[in-house]
Amino acid sequence: MIELKRKQDCCGCTACASICPQHCITMEEDREGFLYPVANIDVCTQCNACNKVCPVLNVGLKEVPPRVYSSKTKAYAAFVEDEETLLASSSGGIFTGVASAVLKEGGVVYGAAWVNDEVHHIAVDSIEELARLRGSKYVQSSLDGTLIEVREHLRAGCKVLFSGTPCQIAGLRVFLRKDYDHLLTIEVACHGAPSPKVLRRYMQELQQQHGDDVKLNFRSKRDGWREYKVTAYTGSEHYFYEGQKENIFMRGFLCELYSRPICHECPFKSGISGADITLADFWGIEEVLPDLPFHNGVSLVLAHSAKGEEMFINLQGLNVNEVDLHQALKQNGSLVHSEEPHPERKYFFKHLDKIPYRTLLERCIALRPITRLKLRIKSYLHRI
Repeated sequence: MIELKRKQDCCGCTACASICPQHCITMEEDREGFLYPVANIDVCTQCNACNKVCPVLNVGLKEVPPRVYSSKTKAYAAFVEDEETLLASSSGGIFTGVASAVLKEGGVVYGAAWVNDEVHHIAVDSIEELARLRGSKYVQSSLDGTLIEVREHLRAGCKVLFSGTPCQIAGLRVFLRKDYDHLLTIEVACHGAPSPKVLRRYMQELQQQHGDDVKLNFRSKRDGWREYKVTAYTGSEHYFYEGQKENIFMRGFLCELYSRPICHECPFKSGISGADITLADFWGIEEVLPDLPFHNGVSLVLAHSAKGEEMFINLQGLNVNEVDLHQALKQNGSLVHSEEPHPERKYFFKHLDKIPYRTLLERCIALRPITRLKLRIKSYLHRI
């Protein structure tokens, strides 16, 4: 039976709940808004299948020293040449290119999509539906039933592209317990997984101001890729464009106020997840390839497997430039290391149900002088 002693030891991948032959494990939301497995001991037969597919227990072993990317990993700066696709994508549009190729071969693509103001993993089997999976959603997506669906598609011989965070990739791979030639996995660079409960609070605030049909785009490129904006809109009417340092939800996310506990000691970075491809924004591209036209976005693509590299390299309509891996990682630290939690994280969640979201967040971000000093010292020591 799965036994969770620390919440830092669970990434919410649902592998344990998905593998249980007795269906005695359910994913339940805690007071912070994150899903954790809860087992019904009266039904459990102690088969231990859940522990065998837990990625934290079987992939991201914490006693292992920090690891770096394999020397076999190849790094590229790339973007799609189609302007419409590029502008609709968070960075260089590479996911759309790979996903389109899989769909044209009759495959199915899994990724995160907005479903009734929440983010869930869904499957699409047509180019027309692919837009739902495009773009960054800064919240942990629900995988309820997804791993079982993926396995059914693979067993039926269908080609599958599964995209997600490193922990979701690791969870899927251990759950499947074997590799499939017709499975391609893409992990997206992950700074951390914010609480779905916090996003709901933020959305409720927006809906009170603008109506129930308000939508969010976290990565609008109206002012370019580097100066992306968070946008709230209904149809063609836009209510605001806010930079990441202005938007209240992004401010809390980027200062590590409400990420999942395991995110602060993530065991799946540096290619540990087993993904075929890693996709990230290529921050620092102006230092690596200063002549590259990157105003509308460019992706850092890390190919870890021959299967991933072959799929990427053979895509049509890309601007591709191979770069030095270590140089590419210099300003993309979230691919390698985790961030410390915000000093007021416990206070935030303790009062989330008592104080209006915006008021609480502003109170936590406006740190006391001694707290600011401690945070700077922690950050400095962490970098060392």
